[in-house]
Amino acid sequence: MTELLEKPYNETPMPGGSIEITPGFHWVALPIPYPPGYVNIWLIDEGESWTAVDTGMNTSMVRETWGLLVDQFLDGKPVARLVCTHCHEDHMGLSGWLEEKFGTVLWATRAEWLTGRLYNDIEQNGWQLDVEEFYFGAGTGRKVAKVLASSIHPYGLKLGRVPASHIRIRNDQEIDMGGHSWRVMTGHGHSPEHACLYSRDLNLLISGDIILPEICPVLCVFANEPDEDTVQDYLDGLEKFADLPEDVLVLPAHGLPFIGIKPRLEAIPAYYAKKQANILEACNEPLSAGQLMTKLHPNRTEPGPQFIALSEILGHLNHLISTEKLTRQKVEGVWLYQNFKKEAAQ
Repeated sequence: MTELLEKPYNETPMPGGSIEITPGFHWVALPIPYPPGYVNIWLIDEGESWTAVDTGMNTSMVRETWGLLVDQFLDGKPVARLVCTHCHEDHMGLSGWLEEKFGTVLWATRAEWLTGRLYNDIEQNGWQLDVEEFYFGAGTGRKVAKVLASSIHPYGLKLGRVPASHIRIRNDQEIDMGGHSWRVMTGHGHSPEHACLYSRDLNLLISGDIILPEICPVLCVFANEPDEDTVQDYLDGLEKFADLPEDVLVLPAHGLPFIGIKPRLEAIPAYYAKKQANILEACNEPLSAGQLMTKLHPNRTEPGPQFIALSEILGHLNHLISTEKLTRQKVEGVWLYQNFKKEAAQ
């Protein structure tokens, strides 16, 4: 379905540079160490200051790129406000660093701010032990469960310090950025309360990770909400975007800006349905989530990719249970999943 998308831009901005989407509204791309290799953020001229939408990851390379922006682009004006779409490390990662550098005030939904603060306190709150038990129950074995649990700490470092306070934004709230009104439109599933931002005046949608042109967001389940149906949460949240104009320019966090929100919204459910069909076929016999990961993603052998793959599989397993396509039972501390029809026939 990507061939149905119109892409007004052929390439991303150069490091330390920007592309002006509309007067006073600038697109900046910052490096990330995994595909597609960059995350898009947005800088909005407020006259005497700037508003940033998202920050990039807390790495030396991204901080150096921000340094180039400060020296060559910001024109001596501070980043007075940061609006974060969600709490993931490539979006909220430098929120504390910007606060220290400019006195930047963080605006975010409450659930995203709280989750970011939770990740900051991983070692203090003992969450790592809960995570280890969670992944052992998913069928990874004790050794791999320990490795996956320990991989959360580097995530917290890439996220960086999240400020101790924030200005809360809510679904359907109108906020002013650059002299234009932007409506907050929240999505779920990929993160707890992801904020997208829509300007009717400019016909722009900052979609974050909720609507992407080439890929679909991972809908992971983690130890803090082990039975959450992230897939249904995400699909339900997409419905509110169906009423936006067909020619709205979508500004995603990854990939090039595009026009064609309708065909993209139509294609996304089929992508997840295909993933679930593969899981159902594999579960003709009882399997753990860990066994499914090995079967469906045999090349993911490093802790980081395994962590995401397994967490996403758990999201789809929860959805298939809630839609009564799978059953599960616990055997020696490990959850085993089986196709509902196959189990009923035995």
